[in-house]
Amino acid sequence: MPLAGLAFYLAEIHLLFVFPLLLDGHPRPLRRSAALLHRRVGVGPALLTVLPIAAHMLLGLLRPRRPLLHWYAGCLAVLYWYEDVRKPTHAARP
Repeated sequence: MPLAGLAFYLAEIHLLFVFPLLLDGHPRPLRRSAALLHRRVGVGPALLTVLPIAAHMLLGLLRPRRPLLHWYAGCLAVLYWYEDVRKPTHAARP
């Protein structure tokens, strides 16, 4: 069973930035999400970042009061991560 979860997240991380890219109006969000992941983050580091976020989100659903609070925090973490990843690697200096 743990291998199935790992396989799911290995596939899911390629789609990690699709929603923010849709909000930005990108014409090919699926392709761009995978490209951002491979060029700017890497599969291994992305997986090591996504798994704790996912655990935080899923375990938060077990809270009797406000179960979605951790879910919202995880979504916000991914949005902040996207904002960081989409910045150019080297900014032009004046």
